[in-house]
Amino acid sequence: MSDQICLDLPPVPVEDFPQVKEEAMPNPDRIDDALRTFRTGMGSLQTLSALQGAQIIVNAMDELRAHMDRQFALVNRQLAEIGVSGPVVRASLQNAETRQQNGYCSKASEPLLALVNIATGEEIQPFPATAGDLQRWTGPQMRTVLEALGALPPTQISTDALRRMLRAKIGLRQEKADPA
Repeated sequence: MSDQICLDLPPVPVEDFPQVKEEAMPNPDRIDDALRTFRTGMGSLQTLSALQGAQIIVNAMDELRAHMDRQFALVNRQLAEIGVSGPVVRASLQNAETRQQNGYCSKASEPLLALVNIATGEEIQPFPATAGDLQRWTGPQMRTVLEALGALPPTQISTDALRRMLRAKIGLRQEKADPA
């Protein structure tokens, strides 16, 4: 047995519904005229303000993109003039993020994230594994890391001053000074 119900009803003549006027019934000639008018109106659709506004927005976006391209080219040229290249900028950004992470180290035994050499972008080796390791490092070891980070410490500087400088460059908080 089928789930569909089929009703075979005869068509109902319009005369049986006097409240429905002849004008309300679909008229193929009127439909054809309406479609022809619609097609003709489609040709003038470009003059609608919404489409003009959309085109203005697209043009403005193209101009903005061209302006941004010119600005990026100018910034790249200026960076090249002062000797800053893309890899240096990337290394600086990476080191900034790493310093922030290292700043969360609250114990001397917590591991440090290594920073990268500002000129090469490679991880600095050797690099202190923990904040506590810095206490055992010598002046030349600290100077090597500082120079890789682009910091050129004075030649006549104490080991403690180098250590403080390196702690700051790594992102560690300064140790509290012992009261004298």
